[in-house]
Amino acid sequence: NTGAMNNLGSCYDEGLGVAQDSTKAFKWFKKAAEKGNAEAQNNLGSCYYDGVGVKKNLKAAAKWFRKSASQGHEDALHGLELCKQVQKQSSKRSIDSKKQDTTSGNT
Repeated sequence: NTGAMNNLGSCYDEGLGVAQDSTKAFKWFKKAAEKGNAEAQNNLGSCYYDGVGVKKNLKAAAKWFRKSASQGHEDALHGLELCKQVQKQSSKRSIDSKKQDTTSGNT
């Protein structure tokens, strides 16, 4: 039951009835997400986005938000937009840094 898996992940994430454990939360969200649960896919995207129970990974976050959004999960659309904004900001900083290196002769 993917709903139960996702709920167990939420319990571990928030420490409800169990000791809070981000790694276990991630594990349960991932199990449910891989079986197609949209809520779990959104939660897994959030784990990757925030680095909860796993190393931060915007590419993986966007992947799971996209899967969840394709099933109509509204929060996942927001998460996907956040990923896009962070990637744009990162790209802009990289371009600005290269411009600065070029103008200061550090190429």
